[in-house]
Amino acid sequence: MLAGKLYGARVTATGSTFPRLPLLTTTNKPVSVPGTPTHDKYVLIDFWYSHCGPCISQFQDPKNIYAFYRPKGFDILGISVDKKNLVEDWKSAIQQYKLPWKQYLDLEGKEANKLSIEETPTNFLLDANGKIVVRDLDPAALKLFLKSNLLWPMI
Repeated sequence: MLAGKLYGARVTATGSTFPRLPLLTTTNKPVSVPGTPTHDKYVLIDFWYSHCGPCISQFQDPKNIYAFYRPKGFDILGISVDKKNLVEDWKSAIQQYKLPWKQYLDLEGKEANKLSIEETPTNFLLDANGKIVVRDLDPAALKLFLKSNLLWPMI
């Protein structure tokens, strides 16, 4: 158990390359996320689940941030850690809260467990090379980070 915790701490440390995770799409197709590098300067990997009150209460802020910063090089990838009996609740939550970014399923939280992710919401902000820039940004800190790193250099 200790070896697993140490592995999780090492691979999710700031400056580490975020690992590729075998996940499922909303149509139950296997994928590897985050996958191939994109043109995006920053990607937020957001771990959540369908009945997580703190996750749901924060959805509106990331939706606004996403709408504003998406054209400037920012993306979000949602990863649900829902259990098998809650997969339909996960899909319903995506629709109900109108989450515009890609959503993936880490069934039963198996991959999150390997990364020592024990609570939700948990997130990782990655740079264009997939390196972890910062972990567990709240929406206000995320907005400030993106403003400083995506807007200021353009002025």
